[in-house]
Amino acid sequence: DFREVRQRTSHLELPSLSPTMAVLGSMTPAQLRRAQLGKNNYFPAALESACSEESAVDHDWPSELNTTKATHMLKVHKDKLTLTYTGKGNHTKDVGAIQTNLPFSNKRLVGYYEIIVRNAGAKGCIAIGLADESFSLDRQPGWEANSYGYHGEDGRKFSNSSRGEGYGPSYVTRDVVGCGINFAKNEIFFTKNGQYLGVAFTGVGEAYFPTVGLHSPDEEVTVNLGGMPFAFDIQGLIAEEQMQTQQAIAAIPMPVSDMNLIVRDYLRHYGHQSALKSFEDVCGLPDSSSSPRLKLRKEIRALILAGDLTSAIAAAEQAYPGMMSRHIKSNVYLQCQQFIEHLRTPASLPQVLQLVQGPLRELMAVAADSHDDSLLPYLQDVLGLLAYADPSQSPVGRLLQPTHRQVVADVVNEALLAEAGLGLQSKLESLIQQLMAVQRACRDDPGGQPETFKLRGV
Repeated sequence: DFREVRQRTSHLELPSLSPTMAVLGSMTPAQLRRAQLGKNNYFPAALESACSEESAVDHDWPSELNTTKATHMLKVHKDKLTLTYTGKGNHTKDVGAIQTNLPFSNKRLVGYYEIIVRNAGAKGCIAIGLADESFSLDRQPGWEANSYGYHGEDGRKFSNSSRGEGYGPSYVTRDVVGCGINFAKNEIFFTKNGQYLGVAFTGVGEAYFPTVGLHSPDEEVTVNLGGMPFAFDIQGLIAEEQMQTQQAIAAIPMPVSDMNLIVRDYLRHYGHQSALKSFEDVCGLPDSSSSPRLKLRKEIRALILAGDLTSAIAAAEQAYPGMMSRHIKSNVYLQCQQFIEHLRTPASLPQVLQLVQGPLRELMAVAADSHDDSLLPYLQDVLGLLAYADPSQSPVGRLLQPTHRQVVADVVNEALLAEAGLGLQSKLESLIQQLMAVQRACRDDPGGQPETFKLRGV
């Protein structure tokens, strides 16, 4: 069993594996789960990014008030979200304003927050809005350039003006007032007690901080940056915006013939011979499924998926002598998968020892000198299977899953394509990468669509 394998290999010199095991041993269960989904998944970076889900904890999003820049006119409570006005409010410079620790980021479609008016104070001179980093904290949001505000005492909206203009109702104690920025449309809007008050400002820029100002005795508000449920249905607004975007995309004509060619190229690229033939028959496309090279790639893929790595290596070397030495990544993945397949069978202990003492040790040195930074961590993870009594439940247990054979098959397929003088990417993958590049460019453009493309969300 695996315990015997560990005992029989404990004397081997694998110094580059030790740091990995030391780090894994010091990790908490939560860190181990994150590590399992981390940088060593060995998928192409572009596609891994496209498939990733948004983190539950967004470290680029405002989470509390910035107490390091708070004025003496305000008392910020221990929660760093509640603030009380402590000044007298006699002069225009007696305003106490504060911003959050971070600005809203256009990585999301909408930035939104609310304030709960605990006490409207003597005059109700409370303002909610957005402002850039240069904003003066002794002024109300909206009075200065690059700031926007909605004021409670009169319901007026302000932008680079001390006079403002009519916008919405005033707000008092127990009211909940919200402020949002729609990055797709470059608009700022406000809400009151869950009701949308309409667009207040258009043509706005980016990198605005949630900003709140108080200006009369006893005023007190609590800022909600998403830690509590919002009074306004912000998710409904976001869903509506996303639907409008999808409808606009769906209205763009896309010839079926072009789509068919992209799908055929993908099936041919990855050696799915049977699926390719069926697809071509249904679409009335010329038969390209009988190519000898395609047949070879299909056979080698089938051998890898069946766990027969010895035959897969032999077939590749017979078709392209010296391929293993020319394609280091393919060699590493094939040898490592052969090691993994032997680990599944206790009777294969001699083969496991032979691989560790021979090819895998040599590949460690080759990987250390390789320009591909992913190879050494991959080898460390594979050899790390020896450190666990039940490696299937370990942080590197994914390597024992049948789905990992698919990863190996794709790596070997790239090498076979290179040997045949064919492209290393399918047209579909190139299109996805181009789409992501366009999305990044649009996200940096104030007039563009900011949301990050996520393949799983399509």
